[in-house]
Amino acid sequence: LVHSRLSAQQINYLVHILILLLSRLSIFFLFRNHFLNCHLFMVFLIFFSPKLLNPK
Repeated sequence: LVHSRLSAQQINYLVHILILLLSRLSIFFLFRNHFLNCHLFMVFLIFFSPKLLNPK
């Protein structure tokens, strides 16, 4: 790892890119595997919601 700690701006940028990619992928795979897509999205929300709601 080059950077052991990321700045808040870098983390927000990475999260923004992840959300954009997930939205594109979810639209792309929506009619292929709706159940798996929803499951992955729920896991993403559960994993990131504490960090987004409680930034430190």
